Amino acid sequence: MLLRWVEAEGFLSFGSRARLNLGSGLTVVTGPNGAGKSNLGRCLDVARAVVGSGHAAAEAGRLDLYRDAGYEGAGDFTVRLGMDLDQAWESDLVWAFACAAFATGRMDHANMELDALVRHGLKADSLEPLCSGSLVVSHRAALARPWSAAWEFAHAGQAWDVVLTGDGSGRLRPGTAGRPPAQNGAGTFTDWLLGSVPEGDKSVSAPMDFRVAMQQAEKPVSFAAAGMPANRLPESLRALGLGLGIDPSNQQFGFDHVMALVLRRGIVLTDNRRLPLARRFGIGELGRETDLRDGSAVAAELFRLKMGVSAEQARFREIQAMFLALTGRELGLRARPGPSDDDGGSMIVEPTVAGFHGERLVELSGAGVQEALVLSALLGDRPGQVTVLDEPAVNLEATAQRRLVGRVRGPGQYLVITHSADLVPFEEPGDLSSIVRVAPGRSGSAIRQPDFGGVSDRDLLRHLRLMEPADVRALLFAAGVILCEGFTEVGALPRWWRGADSAGLPDPAAAHVSVLSVGGQTHFGPYLRYLDAFGVPWAVVADGPALRPGSTLAGDLRDLGCWPGKPQPEDGEDFPAWRDFWEGAGVFTLADQFGDDGSKSGEFEAFLERVDPALFAEAKRAGGRSKPRTGTFFALEHPEPPPGVLGVYGRIAGRLGLRGRGAARETP
Repeated sequence: MLLRWVEAEGFLSFGSRARLNLGSGLTVVTGPNGAGKSNLGRCLDVARAVVGSGHAAAEAGRLDLYRDAGYEGAGDFTVRLGMDLDQAWESDLVWAFACAAFATGRMDHANMELDALVRHGLKADSLEPLCSGSLVVSHRAALARPWSAAWEFAHAGQAWDVVLTGDGSGRLRPGTAGRPPAQNGAGTFTDWLLGSVPEGDKSVSAPMDFRVAMQQAEKPVSFAAAGMPANRLPESLRALGLGLGIDPSNQQFGFDHVMALVLRRGIVLTDNRRLPLARRFGIGELGRETDLRDGSAVAAELFRLKMGVSAEQARFREIQAMFLALTGRELGLRARPGPSDDDGGSMIVEPTVAGFHGERLVELSGAGVQEALVLSALLGDRPGQVTVLDEPAVNLEATAQRRLVGRVRGPGQYLVITHSADLVPFEEPGDLSSIVRVAPGRSGSAIRQPDFGGVSDRDLLRHLRLMEPADVRALLFAAGVILCEGFTEVGALPRWWRGADSAGLPDPAAAHVSVLSVGGQTHFGPYLRYLDAFGVPWAVVADGPALRPGSTLAGDLRDLGCWPGKPQPEDGEDFPAWRDFWEGAGVFTLADQFGDDGSKSGEFEAFLERVDPALFAEAKRAGGRSKPRTGTFFALEHPEPPPGVLGVYGRIAGRLGLRGRGAARETP
């Protein structure tokens, strides 16, 4: 399975329709706290639960969790997954299902005769439209059966869908998903597919083409494989049962069986909260594949693999190698019988780690080691599988996080949802296209996914070099960013702004706003382009010279399309007018003049000197060559914000959409 995109509308934090496009390898989802990043994983979870609810009690139970998942209490919501069934076993399963539906579709014919006809005549490649489409899952609270799912696909401009669950389930219909079922009856899939056979050619070798049938038919048909007793099972039904892992005798199959297996095998989900490791397992639990969603049952999965057939033992060794790569330690496993009073029989299974002080239980080796163990069991070379890692870095040290990035680049797809800058990739130009930012919007969570397709290789490398410092990558998680021209500002201004609650303004740190120096007015451009690409709100604090209409900053703003929407001042020397003009573009200053005549009177240091000349001189001596220390010293010794500081911050807060306890009391 290849997951091409995820779309949600009215689901959890997604009010209006939001879409995430995925590449064939790694996708990293960033954004501030509470933005709705984890809800992208829940889109996959609810789809798997709806489609599999008729076959697995665990999936049916998860539907109760999502009954109230509508945006702001709404009862209706929709989730769509764009998917390609690109694995050989998946296309084989689709072919077996189509053959079984044909062979059992008409009770007035011998099943064996129809079975031979379809297995020899159905063109396997004609089923390609059925192997690429979108899974549409909906909840309509007012309906008696509120949950529905359909598989929508198309060929040559003609759309069809297969209703998987809900009203009209088991029908193959022309048109898009979401329509109410037709009141009249449906034809048989057997007759529908026979309609693609050329006139006069009804032999066993007659070619049948699913694509041709799509173009020639206009009515819904029943698309299911009827149950048959064991002594009358056609070969195609046997193959279908084998592919699904179900005894086909007297068993009716719908296309939802196929899609449920594809989703179960193709999507690996994790919770963003880990539970303590379980140690005691029933004998039956140790013989079947384990759900590693919360990480608690990883010991049972390790035991199953270690004691399994050669392929499973090889997988156990892969997990050991992955654990060694992440932690530098050897992974072991020990087991013993459970208490004798357990009538059903049980085993105590305990993963161990070899370290500097001998063998020790993983549970006693720290949360980071346990997290590495769970990740090692989840990761691997798994083409055709999408693995969702929700906050995998919570307990991992930075070095292990960087190692993890190298392990989740494929094969297979990885959707990493994180708050860690160390999990944001920046090693190669293609990494930029793998980064997504989710942030609050006017109608729910908004997804920002830049398109770097038309960007030159030189500019891509510039982006990557800019992102090398972790604090720059961390800007992706901020609710807003204040870019300062110099380092002295970063030492002083945040300290004054932290006490802005007295003026009804929020503390920038508490509001998840980052304050960063760009190192000069000619260096704003790369940061502004970077923040704009990912939709991070920003404001600029610049010195007086940067407010000239011919400055480098002015050129950067023009290139970004951020030129103020009001007429520029006619007088080129009217500094207050230009200061007001640039605030319309998000550029603010504490200067009172351009100061570009060589006097440096427009710089932030000149502002500090005007506030307290003696203190500024002392701060310069204390700071030495470090401008951040100079600014910090001044702010510590002058804790009361100077005039103008809170006024500028109040206007910055308004631009960034920050909310305090009330309006700022100070005017500039």
